[in-house]
Amino acid sequence: VELRFWHKEFSDEDNVMPNSFSAGSDSDGVAMSADGVTWRKIQGLVAADGIGSGWTEFVVDLDAAASAAGIAFNNQFRIRFNHFDESSIPADGFAFDDVTVAPAVVPASYPFSETFETGALGAQWVRTGTGNFRTLVSTANGPHAGTHHLTMDSSGSASRNELTLNVNLAGR
Repeated sequence: VELRFWHKEFSDEDNVMPNSFSAGSDSDGVAMSADGVTWRKIQGLVAADGIGSGWTEFVVDLDAAASAAGIAFNNQFRIRFNHFDESSIPADGFAFDDVTVAPAVVPASYPFSETFETGALGAQWVRTGTGNFRTLVSTANGPHAGTHHLTMDSSGSASRNELTLNVNLAGR
């Protein structure tokens, strides 16, 4: 199973995500969890991870990441997109687009696919954070594809954005 997504950075400062953490982390990256408490980093989102100012596609081998972390796929598997900063786009922030979770060899149906084109987040997403966090589906700041994408920034104080995807990967 692979996680694929497009990411764009807006002059964001690097906040390195630890390899594992509980509850939340004031950091930039993507993490996975089988229980929603213990999180394991699967993709950093700082300069050392190849982040640039344009859209970059990331492909994460979830099978390998889960195996290395000793995590089993289940019906409440979680993937969290994390951003920490203190300013708004275009001075700081992240954008995400075209998020999919699917086998590397695509079958007839995906376990999950999100393009944000409905203009809203579906029920499988949980938005949390600290401070003046803003996690929004938006048309502003140049989506990767289509007319909408997800943006993460802050309205002026050190804030943590967390967008958690709950996806059923039992039996995958």
